[in-house]
Parts: sequence; structure tokens; C-alpha cells
Amino acid sequence: MSEPENIQSVDDLQYDWPPNVLRYEQRFLFGLTVTDLLVIAGCMILPMMVHVLLGLLGGLGGLLLVKRFDGLGDRRLPDYLLARLRHRFDLKLVTLPRILPAGTGSFEITDLDGNLLARFGTDGKGDNS
Repeated sequence: MSEPENIQSVDDLQYDWPPNVLRYEQRFLFGLTVTDLLVIAGCMILPMMVHVLLGLLGGLGGLLLVKRFDGLGDRRLPDYLLARLRHRFDLKLVTLPRILPAGTGSFEITDLDGNLLARFGTDGKGDNS
């Protein structure tokens, strides 16, 4: 008797796990996990004891705390606002190597409005800025 062709070997039963299997959580409502939904419910319950509208505002605030937005770089709103503030008040200087073009050419650095910030090289008059 010949063996049937449907028999699989052990290697055929092997399954590769997804790369993020340890961080996988099932998403239920609006792309939120159970933990996210519990945080939102917690933000709603205490203010709702005072007034229903306060509870709805608390729920909205809780949603903004846990929901990631693609328009904000896949970040939560508080993370994005903190990064914006940090970037706004972080006044680090950037040091670039001064590599000048060969010959008498020069180059200019301008801002987005076209205002001249710096000029490097010679401008044909023999002076270096």
C-alpha cells in the first residue's frame, strides 16, 4: 500500500511567531485595549458622581490621555505636547564642520522665508565671511 499524499512532516507544522508577539494586545473599541478602556472609565466615574457632563468631559480627557494619533506621529496627546515644549525651549547650538566649496564659489544658508542666515566661501571679492 502506498502512503497518502496528505501526510505532513513536523517541519510543515512549524509556525513563525510574529515579531511583536509579547506586546500584542487585542483591540476592542476605537483601537483601544482593555487597559485603555479601564483608564477612560476611571477618568469618567469620579467626575460623573458630581455631574453627567463632567463625567463625559472626564471620559474625553481620558481618551486623549491614552489614544495614539497618527497626525501627532503615532503619539498620545500629552507625549506630543511635552515633546513640543521640550523642542521649543531646548536651545542647543548645532556645530557643523566648515567645508567650503572649491574655487571662488560660495553658498548661503537661508531660513524658510528666504532670509539670509549665513554665507560661507568667497563671493568673488576676495573676502571670506
